[in-house]
Amino acid sequence: MADAGGDGDGGVIALSITAVALSSAALLLNVAVSFHQRLGMHTQLLVAAVRMVVQLSLLGFILVPIFRHNK
Repeated sequence: MADAGGDGDGGVIALSITAVALSSAALLLNVAVSFHQRLGMHTQLLVAAVRMVVQLSLLGFILVPIFRHNK
């Protein structure tokens, strides 16, 4: 599923589309339960998920060049 590196790939973790789909399905299930039970958390869950993806992507774009430079 995920490759932790060690074979010269620069420590990049390769995620399959299946792993990403399963993670998304778990999140969407929580959103659906929140919406169905009228808990009012569905918007917060979706906003948090989008923020997480954006923040981790930006962090990756910043850190990858730094670690490549230090090699």
